[in-house]
Amino acid sequence: MQASFPGLRSEVKLELNVKYYSRHFVRPCHLNPAEVLFGGQALAWIDEEAAIFAGCQMGTSQLVTKAMSEIDFVSSARCGDVVEFGIEVVAIGRTSLTLRCEMRNKETQARIVNVERIVMVALDYAGRPTSHKLTGATPDEIGAPLRAGGAAVWAQTRSA
Repeated sequence: MQASFPGLRSEVKLELNVKYYSRHFVRPCHLNPAEVLFGGQALAWIDEEAAIFAGCQMGTSQLVTKAMSEIDFVSSARCGDVVEFGIEVVAIGRTSLTLRCEMRNKETQARIVNVERIVMVALDYAGRPTSHKLTGATPDEIGAPLRAGGAAVWAQTRSA
């Protein structure tokens, strides 16, 4: 499966390969009145996971969430479930990184939430969009390093 987002300054097509990076317990304080995971809590976790992942890739903690595509709540999580978050890069822009994220039940592997597009934008210290460390990459330069391990591999290939 490939993803492409036309209109970004550097359109990049990458093979989609979700890797799961972190997990959370669903606790009683995360439940709505129907006793399932509150959607707002799921989105807060997804936004935080996307920001941490994007910051590591872009080489900055100064970033914001610019946009999220439609959010698809596929199934529910209940108290005691362990949920995990899968994130992958689908496109790279001059100041942005576009990600795909899904949250699933660790034990059953059932998908809980799917977000096809989350756009994170790097900011300078005045709060203006700024280039990040992946800026200027071509699809050929960036595709293999991201699939092979992300920004650390990219930095090595870039300095070689």
